Amino acid sequence: MLDYRKYRLVAGTPGSPSTLLTVNRLPVTVSKEDGVLVYKRSGGGVASMLESPELQSVLCVGWPGIITDDPKEQEEIAERLLSEYRCLPVFLSENEVREYYTLVANGILWPLFHGWKFEGPKDILEHLEKYWKTYTEVNEEFSRVVLAVSPADVRVWVHDYHLIPSGRILREKQPSRAVSFFLHIPLPDLMTLTTFPKHREILENLLWYNFVGLQTFGRDVKNLVSCLEESLHIANESSSRDGVIAAKFVSENGNVTFIDSVGIGIDTEKIEIMMTGEVFQGKVRKLRQVYQGKKLCLAYGRLDPTKGYVETLLGIKRAFEKYPALVEQQATFVFVVSPSREDAEKYVILKDEIDRMVSSINSRFCTDTWTPIVYFYRNLTQEKLFAYARVSEVLLFAPVADGMNMSVLEACFASEDAMVVASDRMGALERLGGGIIVNPLDIEGIADGIYQAFTMDGREKRARMKAIRERIAETNLGWWITKFFGLWQFATERSRNPPRRLTGAWRRNLLQTSAEASQVVVIADSDGTQLDISPNLDDVTVPPEHLMTLQILTCSPTLTLILPSGRKKEVMDRWYAGLHAHQTAEHGGYVKYAGETAWVERDIPKEWVRDTARFFKEKGVHIPRLRVEEKETAIACHYRHVKEEYAGRIQAMISELRDRLEGSGLVIREDNCVVEVVHSRGTKAAGVLSLLSHLHIDTEEAVIFALGDGESDEEVMRVLPIHAHKISVGRQLFEADYVIESPQECRAFLSELADALCRAKVA
Repeated sequence: MLDYRKYRLVAGTPGSPSTLLTVNRLPVTVSKEDGVLVYKRSGGGVASMLESPELQSVLCVGWPGIITDDPKEQEEIAERLLSEYRCLPVFLSENEVREYYTLVANGILWPLFHGWKFEGPKDILEHLEKYWKTYTEVNEEFSRVVLAVSPADVRVWVHDYHLIPSGRILREKQPSRAVSFFLHIPLPDLMTLTTFPKHREILENLLWYNFVGLQTFGRDVKNLVSCLEESLHIANESSSRDGVIAAKFVSENGNVTFIDSVGIGIDTEKIEIMMTGEVFQGKVRKLRQVYQGKKLCLAYGRLDPTKGYVETLLGIKRAFEKYPALVEQQATFVFVVSPSREDAEKYVILKDEIDRMVSSINSRFCTDTWTPIVYFYRNLTQEKLFAYARVSEVLLFAPVADGMNMSVLEACFASEDAMVVASDRMGALERLGGGIIVNPLDIEGIADGIYQAFTMDGREKRARMKAIRERIAETNLGWWITKFFGLWQFATERSRNPPRRLTGAWRRNLLQTSAEASQVVVIADSDGTQLDISPNLDDVTVPPEHLMTLQILTCSPTLTLILPSGRKKEVMDRWYAGLHAHQTAEHGGYVKYAGETAWVERDIPKEWVRDTARFFKEKGVHIPRLRVEEKETAIACHYRHVKEEYAGRIQAMISELRDRLEGSGLVIREDNCVVEVVHSRGTKAAGVLSLLSHLHIDTEEAVIFALGDGESDEEVMRVLPIHAHKISVGRQLFEADYVIESPQECRAFLSELADALCRAKVA
């Protein structure tokens, strides 16, 4: 057995990796040819990750693909992988590969997580305990290597379903170790997951991580939250969304786990460089010559039942039957399937079915000069695939289940004049707004989508795809790594340092700091923060004694008072008439400066408001007591008084709204039984930043207090400097450093602050 302790200094010395990646397969495959060890870089996401600037110093731990128990050979492999590829190997036996990888990871977890209920064959059912034990033992081996080569202050980033138990194993040994997990595939719903006898163990293992990152919110995060709540009977302690971590769970062992969606991106910079090269350009020229006069549609992926190839081929066949113009125009489908798991019976059967269907379609529709489907069952180079994308008019990706689907992102980014037809079952859907979205099980829908894509106006097609490519570039691999690390860091720090109750010494220290400061800024939300929430907005008033407190605060020469709100400007005028404070209304859509009587309208698009209001009203017809509040630059839909029996309809309405507004520049928030829609330029945070800039406040030097109770207030807290004092009222916000119980206590704190400033002025 390889002695990993000799590599410990590599991972622990100054300037060495601060993060380890653990993956099932290393991005380098080691094999033996004619008795000589051969090292070959693999493709895929992990290889791209390690080549990105953000991860240039990480160390990657995983299986190199070779089975060997020769100590000298193991050491030779380890030395070579470490020195040339920044990788360390975990060596597995033939039985471990079979039971851990083939039977459990690929045979059980892969189909389960993609939505197929567990109905294991007799062999797996009979020996499940044995196979699961091997799966756990291999995870223990991975963790043993990590512990041997790295001190506890090195973070560990665990990847994918093969290694779910690793977080528990690592943190049982080292509770202070920061360990995160990212799932590259979908997470199934409760009914599917619970068909597997070990589902509770899977969920319990996930709760050992500081942070769990998933591909999508609407599907994966919601599914995991539901599974944890219903199966383990523990509550999600957060209801926040949009830019903050979506869920927080505290397990029986006391560990705090944060969960959010952070969909992976592609290495757009690498693709751009490749596409400027002569190899790519030459292939593009050749393909245009070969397929001159024909309209191309590209579809590709690896052989797998989740990719929906049978359904896609049925859709292609139906498109030819339904739309004779496609035959007349010689629409040609380039169908590329990469070999995968050719030793598995299910995959062999699928390959035979694809072969048969391609042959049948070609036999039926081909002519002397045209073959409808150009079929490749082999791996094509990236240059060749992307060249096909560049010369195609349509891109077709219709998996029946998928995590993100990097292939569709790459194809869209490499294309120019193509329109994408995409399945509604993949995580990439969030970046494909403007594409043609189809149900992969709806054969007529696939056929219609293909025809629509081929016949779409060229100008419209280019505009839509330009927007898609821009979104893909904005959310590329570097963006994803940075966002993941940011959320992970936040989760780690927050789990170690939860918000404190603002009492005793903490409170006295903040008041003393304010009294001694040359500039103090107080940013305080109104209802829910300073004012109690009432079912009827007309009943909400500012208590006279609190209005006096605010007047005293504004008289301090060192203090600037900012009152941001999502309420209409007329409501703010009613609450704070005559108060010498800076205010925003409608989440920053309007600003009023202290001493002024007129509101200034900020430059925010608002043509969308009427359509969104109409959507809420149409959906709300069948939901009694739903109230739509239409503002000039925002819209709010209140459902606090809707009966619980309509909860499903409300969630369906919100889900449909998210789909409609994807990529529109609008922000949707769910908070305190209200769903609000604002423009990204018209958020409460944007309004506060605009005010601070206009007032020339040095935010790095000023003592800043931010008080709030909801998601929009959390956005304000997030854009303020790290030294700002962020105070959550009524409930715990992730961004908050301190918590106070109620609006009444908030008013008391502001009164104490006014007293402290007055005493300092007298002194």
